[in-house]
Amino acid sequence: MNIVGSAGSPGPAGVTWRKTYEPGDSVDPRSVVSLGGKLWFAKRATASTPGEAGSEADWDEFIDFTAASEAAEGATEAAAVAQSAAEQAAADRVATDEARGLTAADRQATQADRTAVSADRALTVTARSAAEAARDGAVLVSATGALPFATLNDFKATAYLVGQISSGLDAGLWTRPDTATEPTRVSTATIPALDNRLNVVEPTVATLKQTEKTLPFVGFAEYSASATKHPLVVDTNKRMHGYWDQRIGKLVYNLDLSVFPFFRSAQLSREVDVAGSRYFPLAVLESGRLAISYDMVDNTIVIPSLRTDSAIGGGASVGGGSFDVALPPDLDFGVYDAVTSLWMIPLIGQSTTEGSKGDPPFSDAQPFSNLSWPQGPKTRKTGNGYGGDNNLDPMVAVAPLAEKNVETVCSGALNTLVDLAWRRKGIAPASFPLFGATCGRGGTGIDLFQFDAPLESGRTQRLSQILMDTVTGLDAIESRDLVAPVFLDNHGEFDKLMPKAEYKAKKRRYFDQIGAYLAATIGQTRRPHFVMCQPGEGITAGDGGPAQAMYELSMEHDDCHLLGGKYHQPDADFTHLINHGYRRLSVEFGYSLYDLLVDRIFPRRCKMVSATWNGFQIVTRWEVRKAPLQFDVTTLNPATDMGLRLVTAAGVQIPFTSQPTIGNDGVTMYHSVAAEPPAGAIMRCGFDYRASGVRFTQGASTNIRDSTEEAFVYLDNNDVLQQNVMRCWAAHCMVPVVKSVY
Repeated sequence: MNIVGSAGSPGPAGVTWRKTYEPGDSVDPRSVVSLGGKLWFAKRATASTPGEAGSEADWDEFIDFTAASEAAEGATEAAAVAQSAAEQAAADRVATDEARGLTAADRQATQADRTAVSADRALTVTARSAAEAARDGAVLVSATGALPFATLNDFKATAYLVGQISSGLDAGLWTRPDTATEPTRVSTATIPALDNRLNVVEPTVATLKQTEKTLPFVGFAEYSASATKHPLVVDTNKRMHGYWDQRIGKLVYNLDLSVFPFFRSAQLSREVDVAGSRYFPLAVLESGRLAISYDMVDNTIVIPSLRTDSAIGGGASVGGGSFDVALPPDLDFGVYDAVTSLWMIPLIGQSTTEGSKGDPPFSDAQPFSNLSWPQGPKTRKTGNGYGGDNNLDPMVAVAPLAEKNVETVCSGALNTLVDLAWRRKGIAPASFPLFGATCGRGGTGIDLFQFDAPLESGRTQRLSQILMDTVTGLDAIESRDLVAPVFLDNHGEFDKLMPKAEYKAKKRRYFDQIGAYLAATIGQTRRPHFVMCQPGEGITAGDGGPAQAMYELSMEHDDCHLLGGKYHQPDADFTHLINHGYRRLSVEFGYSLYDLLVDRIFPRRCKMVSATWNGFQIVTRWEVRKAPLQFDVTTLNPATDMGLRLVTAAGVQIPFTSQPTIGNDGVTMYHSVAAEPPAGAIMRCGFDYRASGVRFTQGASTNIRDSTEEAFVYLDNNDVLQQNVMRCWAAHCMVPVVKSVY
């Protein structure tokens, strides 16, 4: 197989590519085996076991994907320790050699011999006897017997991959993929004569989420190589998620298949024909991440990238379209330490400090203990919003996080972040004290946000000065290091008629001014993130204005992220794609904060660019940061629109008849509709658009604000705020549906 990558390309400290196999070299896939969470390449056919004492001459330890996935933290220290140990060992060898009377030339020759044996070993080889491996059901590699590809989790499961499994996989029978006609079945006795070469590539893996349906299998050890059920997907907690049943010739998964997005079905506990899939799962980590898979379309083995210094255009994209790409160092703020630092999350723009007239969002006289919440974020709805006024003395005890004049979006975003961190990662709220500040309002144009802008009428300070006073005021009363890792940008409504290029340049300039100010004032060396929310106006005509500018900023700059859209119009208004209240907006902001600050990955994004139809099928194509596009339906209530809507020119909806599917190219989506679309039909995209069965109950005002009640009612009456229909922050857009023959 071809190992693709730059020559000697390093991963995290302590993880390297095998020097035995330089990129471009060919290795027979029969010589690949994954044991104990490590991927090995055989130097030659051998009866020994990888990791067994004395097996160094037979095997190269290629990569430890279990350990290396968590190796970024502390890698420098580990490397230093290893270097120190190596230097000490070298000194000890010199002393020993001198005591034996060996010369420097003798030592050099001896070291050359050692290098020939051990230079190709990247990590420590764990000694394990063949007897122990056999006892746990592992199959030892031999020249004529069955050759395991993925033996996982401390030798406790064995799976096989030789050739293209979509053509059949039976005990003792394998498919040879290089024949010109129908695949030829051959017995295992002839495997050594085959030349089945696959490609090893780095960039893409999928994300599998742990659910209650992912239950452990009882009597795991009985699934040995001689059994009729062969484990294929097993996590590091020894839970088997799927197996190959040789009696029926199918993959069987006892879990919610929606977590396997490469299967075109979301049914539960069903048998899956391999021929209906593209990615064949091979190894799963305890976190639920798919560590190794086989792409049957591209004929490649897919493993995750372990490099963290390439975020866009490389690195570990998890689940195509999900874009679980590790943040580059200058955007990664690391694990939050409540003892040494304080994170400040400002919100700028739309309806955030209405009426503050230039006052700082909090009182400098307040001790910071009144501005954080040791028992977790709690707010109470009072008057037009939640909580109280942070300038009051004494503080409103039940609402320590409420902004000035009881605006709620910033509070809701931080509450969502802390709640997600607690429920998903077990991070106690008391260990996550954040502070939210606000600056600006929807009636203010982007020109007035600039640091050198003139004063707005009726204000005593520039909006930028409010932000600066917030930073310096917090820094003065707080002994910990102040950091502003993320700014939530809820602006653009006022500038809806501004040309895209002008708004884009001014928005970028403002973001750069913020970064420069933080560096100069509080010494923040890492760039802050900016999470933008598209306005609803100006996206149906012209060049798209601010909405399109925000999308392009998110695609061109890795510190800019696109959330979704905000629309404050009634549902009957066909100009807009979505009803969007502030509570919903704050939750979406909270999810983006969780991505950036807890999981430390890029938020998701995508955009529909074209739509064609033929008969009762609509085909849409998508622009994504890294293909393939992927649905996440883990929180989706019954729906077929998936956040999309097909309408006539008059705004009449044409229903979808089933959920859409993703094509093998990863950027094409197929939709079945109830009727052929007429001329002038439009496909509308709003992935946070309310799905089927979701209704809003409004108050007297058509502007959904905190003063109105906003009810989310689902088909199953589940009173839980829905996550984005697609777990990806999508650009809102409308494209004409053009007839096409395909």
